[in-house]
Amino acid sequence: MRGTHIREVVDKDTGELLRTEKSFSTKGKVKSEEKFFMVFDNSIDNMMKNSSTDIALLFKLCSMVNFNKAKLELTTSKRKGLLDFLNISRQALSNSLNKLKKSKIIFGMRDEYYINPNLFWRGTTNGRDKYLKDNKA
Repeated sequence: MRGTHIREVVDKDTGELLRTEKSFSTKGKVKSEEKFFMVFDNSIDNMMKNSSTDIALLFKLCSMVNFNKAKLELTTSKRKGLLDFLNISRQALSNSLNKLKKSKIIFGMRDEYYINPNLFWRGTTNGRDKYLKDNKA
């Protein structure tokens, strides 16, 4: 089932229409083993300020995050896999992680990171809504 949703944002004081947001949705069953993630358009401007290495790392991290959770366990072996996959040095990986943290795209440290669920999500929309409600993100 597909749907078009239109949301108007109105200034409460003046009644002025500030913007109109249009979104499209589809409904269907998603298998948790499927590799996909959602990108919300409010993340595009922030993301584009990063280098291509940072963006490649971000997309790889999004594909690795736990389904219906924002948590990413970045163990030593997973870091090694990222180094090989991206063909970068440890320092370049550390620099990219720090840039993504400064951009508020990811947060955390050492072996435990979280992808900002307001910007990116791997899971169902219901799972995201529940996560945001439970974590006040």
